[in-house]
This record gives sequence, C-alpha cells and structure tokens, in this order.
Amino acid sequence: MVGKSKCDIWKGAKAKDAKGSKESIWRSRREKTISPCIQKMMKASEKISSKEVDDMELTFDDGSRKVCSALLRMVSPVFEKLLAQGTKKVEVKAATAHEFDAFYSLLLPGYFRSDKITEDNLGPLLALSDHYQVDFVKWGCEEKLRSLPVTVSRLVQAHDCGLDDQYARCLKKLGECPQLLKKEDLEELGRTKPNLLLEVAWSMREESNRDNSGESVDNDFAHGCPYSKYK
Repeated sequence: MVGKSKCDIWKGAKAKDAKGSKESIWRSRREKTISPCIQKMMKASEKISSKEVDDMELTFDDGSRKVCSALLRMVSPVFEKLLAQGTKKVEVKAATAHEFDAFYSLLLPGYFRSDKITEDNLGPLLALSDHYQVDFVKWGCEEKLRSLPVTVSRLVQAHDCGLDDQYARCLKKLGECPQLLKKEDLEELGRTKPNLLLEVAWSMREESNRDNSGESVDNDFAHGCPYSKYK
C-alpha cells in the first residue's frame, strides 16, 4: 500500500477543516435565527407594564381590569371619544377579561409583534381591534389570516370586519372550490347572511364560466384547492 504524501495529508486536513468550519457556520445560523439585539428588545418589552399609571377600570362578564386611560386614548379613537367625557369605568361586552388581556398587552410600547397573533387568539384580537379601531393590531390579524386556509366562517369574519382583500380571497377560493362548502354552511349563510350566499353563488358561476371559456385560474388558488382540476 502506497503511503500518503505530506501534500495529500495537508489537503485532506484542510478540506476537513473547511467542511467543519462550514458546518459550524450553518449550525450557528440555525441557532441564531433571531439576532441578539432583537432578543434584548423582546426581553425588555416583556418587562413593560402600565400598573403604576393604571387609572381606570374595565368590567367584563368574568371580572374586571385596571388599565391606563392615556394608552387606550392614544391607540383607539373609540376610547378617546369615550374617555374625553371623563368616564373612569367602562363595561366591555366584546370580549372576556382574558381575551382583553391579550389585546391590551399588544398595545404596550415596544410589545407588539405579529408573531404574537396566533390562530387561537386571532378571533378575539380581530374583533376587539375592529371594534375599538386599533388599526395596527387589525392589520396584524389580517396578515395572519392570509396564511390560514379559507373557510366560510373566515369569509363572514372578513366581511364583518371590513377586510376587503381577505374577503376577496375567500370569495374567489370558495367560488373555485365549491366542494369546500358544506350543506350546513350554505344553510347558515342563507339564514344569517343571504347577501353573502348570493355572492358565493355568483363567484361559483364566474369561476365556472372562466373554466368553460378556457381562461386559466389563478395559480395561488388552483394549487390550494384539493379538488381543482388545475392542481
């Protein structure tokens, strides 16, 4: 067996070091998906509290909360109008105390991040941000909705909260994929939102005419529909 030359050994060691270095770089990148600066900001924001300046009370069916009126007036024109009259106690019927806690925490300086809006808390956050006209929370909810599957309930939700882009997305998807509509969905729409039922039916007709005329369906929706012939 011919022994390896010093040159071969050196090249092999260099290649191994390079491979190890490359692997360590990728490992480091995976471990540091969030920069240290952002991590510090996140930790600092979690320490922010309005307890020392809470000067009004909100009452709910399941409890009450002390909150900062100045903070609410800054972010919500609804609270601004209400509190300008000197009100110090407000009854909240749009949410539970726990749901409002999640909403209120997003209003604190430096605390809002879109990743705090999840599929679980999306409904209450959207309802509260729409009711109190807190646009930046509402936009965060709309952004989250774009990543979630289309359903009839989300069509109704988008309509009720004035999310035009999300409503158009849901309407087009349901028109293209009528198999996603359940009988109970149609019955519920007919009882509570007959105008939406009409729009869904019209969307289905438009998609059918488009298919028959040979026009291509938007790929984003075609690939997303398990029943689409364009998948």
